Amino acid sequence: MNAFQRLRQQRLAKATKPFNARGGSIARCEGCGLPVVQCACALKPEGMPQAAFCLLMYDTEPMKPSNTGRLIADIFPHDTYAFMWSRTEVDEGLLALLADPTYSPVVVFPESYVQEGERVVISTVETLPNRPLYILLDGTWSEARKMFRKSPYLEQFPVVSVQPQTLSAYRLRVASNENQLCTAEVACCLLQQQGDIAASTMLYDWFSLFRQRYLTIKPHHQRFLTDNLSADDDLRSTIS
Repeated sequence: MNAFQRLRQQRLAKATKPFNARGGSIARCEGCGLPVVQCACALKPEGMPQAAFCLLMYDTEPMKPSNTGRLIADIFPHDTYAFMWSRTEVDEGLLALLADPTYSPVVVFPESYVQEGERVVISTVETLPNRPLYILLDGTWSEARKMFRKSPYLEQFPVVSVQPQTLSAYRLRVASNENQLCTAEVACCLLQQQGDIAASTMLYDWFSLFRQRYLTIKPHHQRFLTDNLSADDDLRSTIS
């Protein structure tokens, strides 16, 4: 299992009642998270990005069918870590990762929300001394802001923002702002900004396939599934 799958199993084991999210009654593949009838495991690629990722996940996020942080762990299983967020009871594994000299941790968050002088903001990871470790605050927008404000163990690390060139294609959940990106899209932008086009493209194609197959169970989204090139064909082209 990859880091997300392990974290999901740990979170499920701690649950005291069933998690009744929308779509939660559908039988899903534990490998890709899609409905069993839409399983895409046979198409799942595996890449080696120039950066590593740390998913810092809020409460029930690992149990939500619409979570896209899992897609990063899917195709970058050796370069993705996942931990539950806590303000006070911080996972020792997370602290060990943040102290690993192999990496230069950087918190991913919109620069506009960082008060002047509060934290170091960088525009590029090229100046970092070691391999970038992108810390992704995985939750709703309000949850991500809480995680950013109330994680003192992250305050020592610089902040980097993404500069998306297109609006979000997510549509699996309703965002409060059309410019807000889902976690997988943020990772795609980070890799692209770093110049790692191959890894960015591979992740985006996997995200597109996940989105397309996920939305087949939502009739009111059918109009978004009529792309000139299907996500399945796009991903097969990337793999080949």
